[in-house]
Amino acid sequence: NSGNTGLSRLFNERTILRNIEIELVNWKLRSVVTTYSKEERQVFKARLDWTKELLIDLLGIEDILVDEKESEVLYREKDQHGEVLEGVKKEYLGSGYKALLGIVGDLIIQLFITQAENTNPKELVGIVIIDEIELHLHPKWQRQIPQVLSKHFPKVQFIASTHSPIPLLGAPKNSVFLKIERTNEEGIGVVRLNKLEQDIKYLLPNAVFSSEIFGFSDIESSLNPELEELKTTDT
Repeated sequence: NSGNTGLSRLFNERTILRNIEIELVNWKLRSVVTTYSKEERQVFKARLDWTKELLIDLLGIEDILVDEKESEVLYREKDQHGEVLEGVKKEYLGSGYKALLGIVGDLIIQLFITQAENTNPKELVGIVIIDEIELHLHPKWQRQIPQVLSKHFPKVQFIASTHSPIPLLGAPKNSVFLKIERTNEEGIGVVRLNKLEQDIKYLLPNAVFSSEIFGFSDIESSLNPELEELKTTDT
Protein backbone atom coordinates (compact mmCIF):
# COMPACT_ATOMS: atom_id res chain seq x y z
CA ASN A 1 0.00 0.00 0.00
CA SER A 2 2.76 2.43 0.88
CA GLY A 3 4.44 1.72 -2.46
CA ASN A 4 1.22 2.41 -4.39
CA THR A 5 0.73 5.62 -2.43
CA GLY A 6 4.24 6.72 -3.36
CA LEU A 7 3.62 6.05 -7.06
CA SER A 8 0.31 7.91 -7.07
CA ARG A 9 2.01 10.93 -5.48
CA LEU A 10 4.87 10.74 -7.98
CA PHE A 11 2.64 10.97 -11.06
CA ASN A 12 -0.11 13.20 -9.63
CA GLU A 13 0.43 16.87 -10.47
CA ARG A 14 -1.88 18.05 -7.68
CA THR A 15 -0.58 16.40 -4.52
CA ILE A 16 -1.42 17.78 -1.08
CA LEU A 17 1.72 17.98 1.09
CA ARG A 18 1.46 16.48 4.57
CA ASN A 19 1.78 18.81 7.56
CA ILE A 20 5.02 18.19 9.45
CA GLU A 21 3.85 20.37 12.36
CA ILE A 22 1.11 17.87 13.19
CA GLU A 23 3.72 15.11 13.36
CA LEU A 24 6.07 17.20 15.53
CA VAL A 25 3.30 17.75 18.07
CA ASN A 26 2.28 14.07 17.98
CA TRP A 27 5.87 12.87 18.43
CA LYS A 28 6.39 15.26 21.34
CA LEU A 29 3.18 14.08 23.00
CA ARG A 30 3.90 10.38 22.46
CA SER A 31 7.46 10.74 23.74
CA VAL A 32 6.14 11.60 27.22
CA VAL A 33 2.86 9.67 27.47
CA THR A 34 3.33 6.61 29.69
CA THR A 35 0.77 4.52 27.78
CA TYR A 36 3.60 3.87 25.32
CA SER A 37 6.51 1.65 26.25
CA LYS A 38 9.92 3.11 27.01
CA GLU A 39 11.25 1.86 23.67
CA GLU A 40 8.34 3.45 21.77
CA ARG A 41 8.80 6.77 23.58
CA GLN A 42 12.50 6.72 22.66
CA VAL A 43 11.62 6.21 18.99
CA PHE A 44 9.21 9.16 19.02
CA LYS A 45 11.78 11.36 20.79
CA ALA A 46 14.46 10.36 18.27
CA ARG A 47 12.17 11.32 15.38
CA LEU A 48 11.32 14.62 17.05
CA ASP A 49 14.90 15.60 17.84
CA TRP A 50 16.24 14.54 14.44
CA THR A 51 13.50 16.38 12.52
CA LYS A 52 13.99 19.56 14.55
CA GLU A 53 17.76 19.43 13.96
CA LEU A 54 17.22 18.97 10.23
CA LEU A 55 14.69 21.81 9.92
CA ILE A 56 16.79 24.21 12.02
CA ASP A 57 19.78 23.42 9.81
CA LEU A 58 17.73 23.80 6.63
CA LEU A 59 15.98 27.06 7.57
CA GLY A 60 19.00 28.62 9.24
CA ILE A 61 17.03 29.59 12.35
CA GLU A 62 17.87 29.44 16.04
CA ASP A 63 15.31 26.99 17.40
CA ILE A 64 11.96 25.26 16.93
CA LEU A 65 9.66 25.08 19.95
CA VAL A 66 7.05 22.31 20.04
CA ASP A 67 4.22 22.80 22.54
CA GLU A 68 2.22 19.58 22.74
CA LYS A 69 -0.29 21.09 25.21
CA GLU A 70 -1.22 23.97 22.90
CA SER A 71 -0.67 21.84 19.79
CA GLU A 72 1.48 24.49 18.16
CA VAL A 73 4.97 24.91 16.75
CA LEU A 74 6.94 28.16 17.04
CA TYR A 75 10.01 29.21 15.06
CA ARG A 76 12.72 31.41 16.56
CA GLU A 77 14.93 33.47 14.25
CA LYS A 78 17.78 35.89 14.84
CA ASP A 79 17.66 39.55 13.82
CA GLN A 80 20.41 41.31 11.85
CA HIS A 81 22.30 41.95 15.10
CA GLY A 82 22.27 38.30 16.16
CA GLU A 83 19.60 38.72 18.83
CA VAL A 84 17.19 35.77 19.17
CA LEU A 85 13.60 36.82 18.46
CA GLU A 86 10.42 35.52 20.05
CA GLY A 87 8.93 32.41 18.49
CA VAL A 88 6.34 32.90 15.73
CA LYS A 89 3.87 30.57 14.05
CA LYS A 90 4.44 29.30 10.52
CA GLU A 91 1.82 31.67 9.14
CA TYR A 92 4.10 34.61 9.99
CA LEU A 93 7.14 33.13 8.22
CA GLY A 94 8.20 34.13 4.72
CA SER A 95 7.06 32.14 1.69
CA GLY A 96 10.52 30.55 1.30
CA TYR A 97 10.37 29.12 4.82
CA LYS A 98 6.88 27.75 4.17
CA ALA A 99 7.96 26.18 0.88
CA LEU A 100 10.86 24.37 2.53
CA LEU A 101 8.73 23.18 5.44
CA GLY A 102 6.18 21.84 2.98
CA ILE A 103 8.62 20.01 0.70
CA VAL A 104 11.00 18.58 3.29
CA GLY A 105 8.30 17.98 5.89
CA ASP A 106 6.28 15.90 3.45
CA LEU A 107 9.44 13.98 2.51
CA ILE A 108 10.16 13.14 6.16
CA ILE A 109 6.63 11.92 6.81
CA GLN A 110 6.55 9.81 3.63
CA LEU A 111 9.81 8.06 4.53
CA PHE A 112 8.60 7.31 8.06
CA ILE A 113 5.31 5.93 6.68
CA THR A 114 7.06 3.55 4.30
CA GLN A 115 9.66 2.54 6.91
CA ALA A 116 7.64 2.57 10.13
CA GLU A 117 9.83 -0.13 11.65
CA ASN A 118 12.94 2.05 11.37
CA THR A 119 13.97 3.31 14.82
CA ASN A 120 16.93 5.39 13.59
CA PRO A 121 15.97 8.29 11.28
CA LYS A 122 19.49 8.40 9.79
CA GLU A 123 18.98 4.83 8.56
CA LEU A 124 16.07 5.83 6.30
CA VAL A 125 16.64 4.60 2.75
CA GLY A 126 15.05 5.34 -0.61
CA ILE A 127 15.15 7.21 -3.88
CA VAL A 128 13.63 10.71 -3.82
CA ILE A 129 12.82 12.67 -6.99
CA ILE A 130 12.46 16.44 -6.71
CA ASP A 131 11.38 18.40 -9.80
CA GLU A 132 12.77 21.95 -10.08
CA ILE A 133 14.41 21.96 -6.68
CA GLU A 134 15.06 25.71 -6.88
CA LEU A 135 11.41 26.70 -7.29
CA HIS A 136 10.30 29.65 -5.09
CA LEU A 137 13.55 29.56 -3.10
CA HIS A 138 16.03 32.34 -2.31
CA PRO A 139 19.49 31.64 -3.85
CA LYS A 140 20.99 30.89 -0.42
CA TRP A 141 18.44 28.09 0.07
CA GLN A 142 18.90 26.84 -3.49
CA ARG A 143 22.55 26.23 -2.63
CA GLN A 144 21.86 24.92 0.87
CA ILE A 145 19.08 22.40 0.30
CA PRO A 146 21.22 19.76 -1.52
CA GLN A 147 23.83 19.98 1.25
CA VAL A 148 21.32 19.66 4.09
CA LEU A 149 19.36 16.81 2.49
CA SER A 150 22.47 14.74 1.77
CA LYS A 151 23.78 15.40 5.29
CA HIS A 152 20.65 14.31 7.15
CA PHE A 153 19.60 11.54 4.72
CA PRO A 154 22.94 9.76 4.16
CA LYS A 155 21.28 6.60 2.77
CA VAL A 156 18.78 8.31 0.44
CA GLN A 157 19.57 8.94 -3.23
CA PHE A 158 18.24 12.28 -4.45
CA ILE A 159 17.47 12.91 -8.11
CA ALA A 160 16.66 16.58 -8.74
CA SER A 161 16.04 18.70 -11.80
CA THR A 162 16.87 22.41 -11.92
CA HIS A 163 16.95 25.41 -14.25
CA SER A 164 19.32 27.29 -11.93
CA PRO A 165 23.09 26.97 -11.48
CA ILE A 166 22.87 27.62 -7.72
CA PRO A 167 21.79 24.10 -6.56
CA LEU A 168 24.76 22.67 -8.46
CA LEU A 169 27.08 24.74 -6.24
CA GLY A 170 25.61 22.96 -3.20
CA ALA A 171 25.72 19.47 -4.67
CA PRO A 172 27.45 16.96 -2.36
CA LYS A 173 30.69 15.20 -3.24
CA ASN A 174 30.45 12.55 -5.99
CA SER A 175 27.25 14.03 -7.42
CA VAL A 176 26.37 13.11 -11.00
CA PHE A 177 25.34 15.88 -13.44
CA LEU A 178 23.15 14.93 -16.39
CA LYS A 179 21.82 17.06 -19.24
CA ILE A 180 18.70 16.20 -21.21
CA GLU A 181 18.99 16.73 -24.96
CA ARG A 182 16.24 16.52 -27.58
CA THR A 183 16.70 16.09 -31.33
CA ASN A 184 14.36 15.11 -34.16
CA GLU A 185 16.64 12.27 -35.17
CA GLU A 186 17.35 10.66 -31.80
CA GLY A 187 14.51 11.93 -29.64
CA ILE A 188 15.30 12.44 -25.94
CA GLY A 189 18.79 11.58 -24.73
CA VAL A 190 20.85 11.95 -21.58
CA VAL A 191 24.46 13.14 -21.52
CA ARG A 192 26.71 12.93 -18.47
CA LEU A 193 28.77 16.09 -17.86
CA ASN A 194 31.95 14.59 -16.47
CA LYS A 195 34.04 17.74 -16.81
CA LEU A 196 31.49 19.87 -14.97
CA GLU A 197 31.40 17.29 -12.15
CA GLN A 198 35.15 17.74 -11.73
CA ASP A 199 35.18 21.53 -12.12
CA ILE A 200 32.09 22.50 -10.10
CA LYS A 201 34.05 23.03 -6.87
CA TYR A 202 36.01 25.82 -8.56
CA LEU A 203 33.14 27.59 -10.34
CA LEU A 204 31.00 30.64 -9.62
CA PRO A 205 27.40 30.97 -10.90
CA ASN A 206 28.42 32.90 -14.05
CA ALA A 207 30.84 30.14 -15.02
CA VAL A 208 28.13 27.50 -14.52
CA PHE A 209 25.74 29.51 -16.70
CA SER A 210 28.30 29.60 -19.51
CA SER A 211 29.24 25.92 -19.08
CA GLU A 212 28.03 23.04 -21.24
CA ILE A 213 25.01 22.39 -19.05
CA PHE A 214 23.28 25.71 -19.82
CA GLY A 215 25.07 26.74 -23.02
CA PHE A 216 24.80 30.46 -22.33
CA SER A 217 27.47 32.06 -24.52
CA ASP A 218 26.15 35.54 -23.74
CA ILE A 219 25.18 36.16 -20.11
CA GLU A 220 25.14 39.96 -20.22
CA SER A 221 21.99 41.94 -19.60
CA SER A 222 19.84 42.55 -22.68
CA LEU A 223 19.96 46.24 -21.70
CA ASN A 224 23.76 46.35 -21.79
CA PRO A 225 24.78 48.81 -24.58
CA GLU A 226 27.20 47.59 -27.21
CA LEU A 227 30.59 49.12 -26.48
CA GLU A 228 32.66 50.62 -29.26
CA GLU A 229 35.97 49.05 -30.12
CA LEU A 230 38.80 50.36 -27.91
CA LYS A 231 41.13 52.68 -29.84
CA THR A 232 44.81 53.04 -28.94
CA THR A 233 47.70 55.22 -30.06
CA ASP A 234 51.45 55.04 -29.68
CA THR A 235 51.73 58.37 -27.84
